[in-house]
Amino acid sequence: MIAESLLENVQGLSNREAAKKAIKAVRTLADDLELPTSLRQANVPKADLPKIVDHIVNERQIMYDLPKWNPRKLTRENVTTLIEDMWEGRLDELD
Repeated sequence: MIAESLLENVQGLSNREAAKKAIKAVRTLADDLELPTSLRQANVPKADLPKIVDHIVNERQIMYDLPKWNPRKLTRENVTTLIEDMWEGRLDELD
């Protein structure tokens, strides 16, 4: 529905393929509007990334009961990878 709202043609696509088109369309819109698309562009210091990871792993996952709702197990390693990818603005799995 998001992809269609952004005027993307999703006829015949699986839900996953349509979702990827939606993500790419939102990314293009953010670029067109000159919005930051990474934590680096949002001026988050790279030195702060370990503190962000600690906060997510030690506080947020308990606050939001993530082990109950998140299908993936939250580990320091996968959160670090996610935050580093966000800092770089990587969307590798969409390619």
